[in-house]
Amino acid sequence: MVAELLFEIGTEEIPSGYLNDAIAQLKDLALKAFHENRIELGGGLYTYGTPRRLVLIAKAVAQRQEDVEEEILGPPKKIAYDEDGNPTKAAVGFAQRQDVDLGELEVKETPKGEYVCVRRVQKGKKTQEVLTDMLPKLVSQI
Repeated sequence: MVAELLFEIGTEEIPSGYLNDAIAQLKDLALKAFHENRIELGGGLYTYGTPRRLVLIAKAVAQRQEDVEEEILGPPKKIAYDEDGNPTKAAVGFAQRQDVDLGELEVKETPKGEYVCVRRVQKGKKTQEVLTDMLPKLVSQI
C-alpha cells in the first residue's frame, strides 16, 4: 500500500536569486533522506517554491521502510568448532554477544576461508514514524 506526502515549509522572504537553489537543494536532500531511510518512492518526488514557501511532494510513498538483512561475521570455523563439530568457547561467546542460540549460527565461505556468522532481519518501521524524525532534519539541512 502506498500514500502521498505533501510537505510545505513556510519561510521568511527568500530572495529570488536563492529560490531555485533552495528548491533544488530540498529535492536532493529529500531524495537522499528517503534512500538512507529505506523508504521507497514509486511515483517520484517533486519540489516547488515561492518566495514564502518551499513544497515537497512525494508520490506513491511506501507505508513501511524496507526490511534490511545484516550479516555479522564471527570467528573462523576452525576456531569456533572442534574436530568433532562441537562449539568451542569462541562460538559460544560469539552467540552470546549477538544474543542468539548456538543453532542460529551459520558457516559462510569467504575469501579468507570459512567463518561463523549470524544473519538478522531488521524489520522496517512505519513510514509515518520515520518521517517524524526525518522531515525536521531535512528542513535544518537546507
